[in-house]
Amino acid sequence: MVKSAGNSKSNGNLASTYNVTCDELHRHFVNIATDKDYVRSLITDQHVNNTAVNNSVAFCEWSDEYIAKLLSKIKNTSPGYDGIPSWFYKSFSTEMSHVICKIINVSVACGFVPNAWKHAVVTPVPKCHPVTCAGDFRPISVTSLLCRLTEKLVVRNYVQPTFKNLDITDQYAYKPTGSTTAALIDITHQTSLYLENHDYVRCVLIDFSKAFDTVNHSILIEKLKSLKLPTFIHGWI
Repeated sequence: MVKSAGNSKSNGNLASTYNVTCDELHRHFVNIATDKDYVRSLITDQHVNNTAVNNSVAFCEWSDEYIAKLLSKIKNTSPGYDGIPSWFYKSFSTEMSHVICKIINVSVACGFVPNAWKHAVVTPVPKCHPVTCAGDFRPISVTSLLCRLTEKLVVRNYVQPTFKNLDITDQYAYKPTGSTTAALIDITHQTSLYLENHDYVRCVLIDFSKAFDTVNHSILIEKLKSLKLPTFIHGWI
């Protein structure tokens, strides 16, 4: 489901400021979200199902009490496609924890994501002004709160621990404790060190336009394999 950026007209067009229709946005977002070169057979469903049992020792179930605690602390954020608000989970965290805990444990252990979690409310937000085409919008996708909760559990318990084996000391984005401030401090420090023995320093700064629109999922899966994650986590991702 795609929401228009601003008040939409009854004929399906976005606000008159943007000369892009909802249908155009829909076709564009579907196109960039579908990787034609991606081969699902890299990790087949049969492979996941066969190895999930073998990896059952590596999977440690989350308890009802732990899930209830997480539900009670869910932030007041937008619900996903199912429309279930955060206050509902917070108010009935104890009563619902057993069922939700079972769903999450089975989903992760079997490397299977429920179809309901794959639906999202997509809000197009302009990346630049003026907007001239559908590619100038950033699709902000909001999945269900349960999906986002499970994503955090997978990342926190399985993905992040593998970072200690990677040499990412010079990376500041998309990792814990990374920030733009840290990157600026580092480049300032490195530049100052070079200037102690050189007259000048050349800096080459590259901005990849629409980089996330061109992510190759097959390459991404190969990168995930290098993290040596359990097979059921590969399947889930």
